[in-house]
Amino acid sequence: MKRILLIGAGHAHLHCITHGPTEDVEWLVLNASTYQYYSGMYSGLADGTYDMDEMRIDVAALCRAYDKPFIKETVIKVDPVEKVVFGASGRRYTYDVVSTNIGSFDWSEDTTRLSIKPNYRLPDTLKRLQQAKRPVVIGSGPAAVEMAASLKAAGVPITLITDRDILSRHPAAEAITRRLKELGVYWIRERPIDDELPLRFKQHPPIESDAIVRLTGAKAPALFADSNLFTENGFLLVNEQL
Repeated sequence: MKRILLIGAGHAHLHCITHGPTEDVEWLVLNASTYQYYSGMYSGLADGTYDMDEMRIDVAALCRAYDKPFIKETVIKVDPVEKVVFGASGRRYTYDVVSTNIGSFDWSEDTTRLSIKPNYRLPDTLKRLQQAKRPVVIGSGPAAVEMAASLKAAGVPITLITDRDILSRHPAAEAITRRLKELGVYWIRERPIDDELPLRFKQHPPIESDAIVRLTGAKAPALFADSNLFTENGFLLVNEQL
């Protein structure tokens, strides 16, 4: 019997859990969290449109329903020669075929710098943003702009820090700009010089913050480089079939 080991519970792996055959195949699902959160509904959660249970999947329960073993585990290394996966718990898991679907990361967290990647960090990060006195979202793309607008719509005194141009000059940028002004989002259109507090700028006066989320693009997990796998910009190198 072959063992297929799934690391992470992204969209592709959720499909494997619900549709993968169990005859002559042993499945094992390793995920750092019991839940998988749907990023397309983050802003709806932030503004109160959805509650937490509406935008997350109980991966452990899903695995039980489809007869796929689930273990809450953070994978730190893959040995493709010996076909062994190493968990942060100290446990080792053998496999015949392994697949990763763990998403991306951003900056490292500390007491002020918060993260929503990996997505299991979302509930705590959102709570801390909502309770902060001077919360900040940094980023010029859809994720940052949408999150800032949603938080402001929910009454959070958010500050949005972007480049001079948002949404890469997408045709919707003008309409989004008007909407941010309608909502009263405090908006600084200049990136900070560095990540140290207070945040300093070349033109704008320095600002303090007790909760900062940077939504400026994806960063590769350390797993792939630490496993000496083939990578491109730190991400696992794949072919046309992923």
